[in-house]
Amino acid sequence: MRQAIDAGHGWHNKKQGVFDPGAVNGIYFEHNLNAELAHMVDAELQGYEDVRTLLIESGLLYSRDNRAASWNADQYAAIHFDSFDQTVSGTTVFTNRGKGVGSAEYVMAHRVGRALALAQGIPFRGVRQMDFAVLAGRQPDILIEVCFMSNNAELANYIAKKREVAHAIASALAHGIDSKKKEEEDDMQYDHEKVSVHLGTDAKSLAVKAAIKQLADDNGKAAVVTPTFRDSWRGWLGTKL
Repeated sequence: MRQAIDAGHGWHNKKQGVFDPGAVNGIYFEHNLNAELAHMVDAELQGYEDVRTLLIESGLLYSRDNRAASWNADQYAAIHFDSFDQTVSGTTVFTNRGKGVGSAEYVMAHRVGRALALAQGIPFRGVRQMDFAVLAGRQPDILIEVCFMSNNAELANYIAKKREVAHAIASALAHGIDSKKKEEEDDMQYDHEKVSVHLGTDAKSLAVKAAIKQLADDNGKAAVVTPTFRDSWRGWLGTKL
C-alpha cells in the first residue's frame, strides 16, 4: 500500500514563496493543525505491514495530487479543518464530482468519516462532492475536514482526542487495502459454546465464559475478541485459547 498524506495549506499553496495558514482561530493556524495530524497519521501507518507513505506539507495547490500520482500512490488523503462559526459542528469528507456511491473514493471517504466522527464524538456530516484542485489524481483521493476549528468547544475536543483521531484515520485508510499491524495478532472470533468446552467450572473460567458470551450477544454472532482481552485471560487462566 502506498498512501499519500497531504497537510493542507502551508508554504507555496496558492503562490510560490507565500505561506498560506488556512483558517485561523486565535493562536491556531489550520496548516499547523493539518501538519501535526498528518505526521501523527504517518507515524500510525508505519505500524502496518507493507505500507509506504508520502507526506506532503507544501507546494502549489494544483501540484499536490499530481505528486501523489507521480509517486504511484494507491490512495491520497488531504487533511484539513473546517471553519464557519461557533454553531456548526461535525466532520465531513469530500470526493471529486462523479465519485459517488459505489466508487472507491466514496467507500474510503465514508469509512474515514465514520471513524473520525466516532473518535471525536461529533456528527458525521456525510460524504460530499466538490471540484477541489487536489481531488483530480489517478488514484482514489479524498479531502478530510476533521472538525470545525471555528467552534471553540469542538476544537478543544479535538485537541484532547487528537491521538485517537490519528489512529482512526490511519486505521480507516489501512483497512481499505487490508493492511495488517506489524507483529500484532488480529482480533479473533470465538464461538462461546465451543470455548466453554475448553474452560473449567471454577469462578475465573465462568467469568471468562460470561464475558465471551456477552461479546457474542453484542456482536450478534461469534464474539470478536481483541488481543488485549485475549492476552489478559490467557495469563489469568493459563490457557492458550
